[in-house]
Amino acid sequence: RGLRHLRELRLLRELDLFGNEITGEGLDELRDFEELECLNLDSNDITDESLVHLRGLRSLRELRLSHNEISDAGVVHLRTLTNLRFLSLDRNSAITDASLEQLEVLKGLEVLYVVNTQVTAQGVARLRDALPNLFVLGP
Repeated sequence: RGLRHLRELRLLRELDLFGNEITGEGLDELRDFEELECLNLDSNDITDESLVHLRGLRSLRELRLSHNEISDAGVVHLRTLTNLRFLSLDRNSAITDASLEQLEVLKGLEVLYVVNTQVTAQGVARLRDALPNLFVLGP
């Protein structure tokens, strides 16, 4: 609910919402923030269903989603964020190699954090085949 107060700030380029118990309903308030380039949602209550609200944020270059409740089913919604350069998914224990397959379409992705997930070294190697310039912090 609190994010509705940001409606007048639609030209924001960076927004840090670390540790604010943000949910999917709250993320819906960000749908028209078309200029947003950096979004920190670390340590919130973000779920797979919540991520659908981020699909329209096509200017995003950096997205931090560490320590939430995200699984492979949610990562599918990130495929439209084709300008992403940095993505952190660490400390989401249900993230597996299946998520990495979804990320192969993000050709500009440069940095990916997957520490404390179920991602394997084999999955990372396959992703690096598709994105050879990618730096991965994880297995």
